[in-house]
Amino acid sequence: MIRLLLALLLLSAWPAQAESLLTPDVFEALTAGKTVRYSDGQEEQFLPGRRVVLRLSESDACTRGHWYGSGDLICFAYEGDDWQHCWLVHNTTKGIRFRGLLGDESFITRMTDAPLDCPGPYLGS
Repeated sequence: MIRLLLALLLLSAWPAQAESLLTPDVFEALTAGKTVRYSDGQEEQFLPGRRVVLRLSESDACTRGHWYGSGDLICFAYEGDDWQHCWLVHNTTKGIRFRGLLGDESFITRMTDAPLDCPGPYLGS
């Protein structure tokens, strides 16, 4: 019985070891100069100085913002939005996963060096 309980305990701990929480410095090194597409269809370009440009969908205009570390969280703040969007960011076997404080989840599905295609003053810089 003890062996069975020990085996179940080890198996339940295994998935947690398959993921690693990304620190702000590691996240910055991974995303600096990149444009990513998330599993929810949003795209974001990571600029120098922890600045970002976000496009919610292909038909939407782009919004400027910035990101910052807050403890274990990676938080994003955007122009015209009073809400701070904070995530636990993990490197998983499926890729980079963002888990929100309310349980919402998104993955990076594509990462490229190409700038985000935004109209007007947001042209990828």
